[in-house]
Amino acid sequence: MRCIIDKLEVETHVHATEDQGKVIQALNNIVGQVKYDITQAQGHYGNPITVVKATMGKTSGECPDAVVKRLLSMLSDVDRQLLLLSLDERMDGDKLYLRLNKQSAYRGLAKLDDGGDVIKVIIHFNPGLAWGRGVKVLLEGLVKS
Repeated sequence: MRCIIDKLEVETHVHATEDQGKVIQALNNIVGQVKYDITQAQGHYGNPITVVKATMGKTSGECPDAVVKRLLSMLSDVDRQLLLLSLDERMDGDKLYLRLNKQSAYRGLAKLDDGGDVIKVIIHFNPGLAWGRGVKVLLEGLVKS
């Protein structure tokens, strides 16, 4: 089977006032149990920040289509419509950029959010399939399935 999605990246920051376990639970609620790369960083004012990131895709022998379908199915009907209407602003080549509310993710919901403290999601579409049919058609298929 040919994957529609080449790669999926998710990333978020854990601030000093947040519980890292709860933030990872929020990520697990969105993408399932995956291996996370955790690195330490420093904020603008010297505050500690933990960066939590996961990548899955065909380079690691995975087909992330099911994870993306699950994520899209977790969006409300309104957010799915908003996603399709704002697709041009969220696309760069074969990449779709989403920002999800971290608090909602912890509660098991996927909610689009353009704020700063979010879960960043980058969906890399298979360029061969995207070129032939267009990303919007592929995305609509994922949203409706």
